[in-house]
Amino acid sequence: MGITAHIGFYKTGTTTLQKQVFPKLKKTRFYGFKESIEQFYEVIFLDDLYYNEQKHISYFKELSNKQAVLFSQEALSGFNYFIATINRSIVAHRLYKIGFTKIIITIKNQLTAIASFYREYIKMGGVLPFKKYFNNEQKIVEKHFSFNQFEYWKLVQLYC
Repeated sequence: MGITAHIGFYKTGTTTLQKQVFPKLKKTRFYGFKESIEQFYEVIFLDDLYYNEQKHISYFKELSNKQAVLFSQEALSGFNYFIATINRSIVAHRLYKIGFTKIIITIKNQLTAIASFYREYIKMGGVLPFKKYFNNEQKIVEKHFSFNQFEYWKLVQLYC
């Protein structure tokens, strides 16, 4: 069959895809954000001392033997908050070893994405002014946002 991961960046239409497009795919078992976080938690967050690669290879192989499978989990592409980031290259290598045959990465015009991130921050109760939220000169522990999130080509190149 085949196993695909949609690892679209945050604020790039992932929710729309997860609600309106992916569930309608024929002959494909779709796992959305909430369904897939449990399957990917260890892949994303455990370091090599605790990560059990063989367990995940077996689990995902069994799923994909039954039918085509699509997981949509934007946490696989990292986080926009500098301090809470994950090592995306480790995640990419783990997905490859697990047996993912296709990766879908969605992106958005960076200028539009900046406005979208800030609106989301305000909706969630954030109070920092626009300039302070995006201040790239802050110390690492004070950062609220990292512009590195918009270097889409780096992640695409990694998966290629």
